[in-house]
Amino acid sequence: MKVFRKVKALFRILNREYEWYQDARACRKSISPKLTQDVPTGKKIILMPHSDDEWIGCSQILLHQSEQVLVVNMDMTGGDSEQLHRIRRNEAESVAKKYGYRFITVQDRLRDLAQILADEQPKCVFLPCYLDWHEEHIIVMELFQKAATQAGYTGMVGMYQISLPIPEMMINSGITMTKEKLKEKWKCLGKLYKTQAFLPTRRFMLNEYINGGITGTYAVEAYVIRGFQDWNSEWKQSLLTEEEKKRCIDNLQGIEYIRTMLQSRAKRG
Repeated sequence: MKVFRKVKALFRILNREYEWYQDARACRKSISPKLTQDVPTGKKIILMPHSDDEWIGCSQILLHQSEQVLVVNMDMTGGDSEQLHRIRRNEAESVAKKYGYRFITVQDRLRDLAQILADEQPKCVFLPCYLDWHEEHIIVMELFQKAATQAGYTGMVGMYQISLPIPEMMINSGITMTKEKLKEKWKCLGKLYKTQAFLPTRRFMLNEYINGGITGTYAVEAYVIRGFQDWNSEWKQSLLTEEEKKRCIDNLQGIEYIRTMLQSRAKRG
């Protein structure tokens, strides 16, 4: 009986990966190349709701522009136990030391973030894309909006993707990756964040492969770059409704379904 259950579980995994592969091929073929802008040069702050978000969304910035980066851990718990939360924070701190970028954990989220923005005067602040189902990611957006307003921030905002892909019509910037670099990114995630071994990294990889159609390369780590005033005028009204969040969660493993849904949502504004 145990052997049967294991075989059945393996079959489900293989079938899901086959469906992902088919979805990825179809989605990639539907994307037309377009011009994108470079990631802004100069000082950058990456807001990290949870440990590993910064690597999933901005690994290529961390790897290639580490001297310009400050990662701000917004210290959201994500439902973790106190012990697991501490382990995950230690993982993120170890990654920062390994690749040589600055890392800080806020204590008072709003006050500390406003002070960091005022002190650092970054050229661009990166945070999760507002088309997101995770409530703690949205809380980080709210905190950033308030802190940026308090600090008089007038720079750029860079949105990055985590579990949901950014709709291709919104993507206007990114860092391209070869097949080898894409594999290395996700291999590193498994080595550096051992607590996140359960993540469906194949699905994440395929979404970056699909985005590569925008730049005509194998894959791209995609961003949306906006001026703060533009971001501030659109982010709240662009948030997913509760019904849309539920649809995303219920269909999270469906690459083509999610991309079609979010693309349609982005067109409506």
